[in-house]
Amino acid sequence: MSLNGIQSSYPDFKISGRYDGSYPAARWLTRLRYDFKLAGRVIPPPREVIGAIDMLAEGKAATFIDSFHRALCDKQDPSLTDLEKLESALKFEFPPILVDIVETPVQDQIRELSQLKDEGFQAYTQRVGILLHKSGGKDKAKGGLTELSMLEQFALSQIVEAYVKGLWDEELRTAVIAKLGECTSLWKAREVILETKRSREAVERLKGPRERLKELERFKEFMELSPPLAEPQVSAPQEANTSQRKAHNREGYGIRLESKGASLSYA
Repeated sequence: MSLNGIQSSYPDFKISGRYDGSYPAARWLTRLRYDFKLAGRVIPPPREVIGAIDMLAEGKAATFIDSFHRALCDKQDPSLTDLEKLESALKFEFPPILVDIVETPVQDQIRELSQLKDEGFQAYTQRVGILLHKSGGKDKAKGGLTELSMLEQFALSQIVEAYVKGLWDEELRTAVIAKLGECTSLWKAREVILETKRSREAVERLKGPRERLKELERFKEFMELSPPLAEPQVSAPQEANTSQRKAHNREGYGIRLESKGASLSYA
């Protein structure tokens, strides 16, 4: 079967499937329409759509149709008005589940903006960019040709300042705040932060060898200023006692040598 050059057939309802009323009817009806479209039936007759709804309904949805709209579904030639009435009844009986989301005002988000402890710098920057657009601001182009309105410029300056002051690293934050005047745009603030970070890392790498060199210089200076160690002095009585001990030892050796045989004597 062909409709305006498009092959058409009866849908298999693989997208929509059966409907039991466990989720909003509007969502299921959209899927049902898409099944007809895939089958080449862009504008199907009302009787085909009503027949599909009646056939695919089960559970609570089937009970609702049987209780209140059985006569409409049993019509031999239902009209478009009948179809709209049935769809509206289903949407009213199985409405969307809405959740109230209370979002923090943008100004409060800017005021409370800060990098999380485990949040990478790139992720933090992307989050700031999203907040910039939510606040009605816009970043300047790198070519410097972007003209911003007063509102956009105000929002940009607020975001940039909060971006810098929200950095997690305290030393990096302090260093970049001193350069806040250079941060004329969000992308420029990012470059200033990265450049400052690289400079600090280079200093940290050089700090180790420099500290060791300073230690060596302090040790050398200490050795130069310290007096040389004096040799221990032996007093006169100590020298006499030492001589007596040596003589006694010689005599003792002589006696032992003589006792071992007549041929050995102390010289």
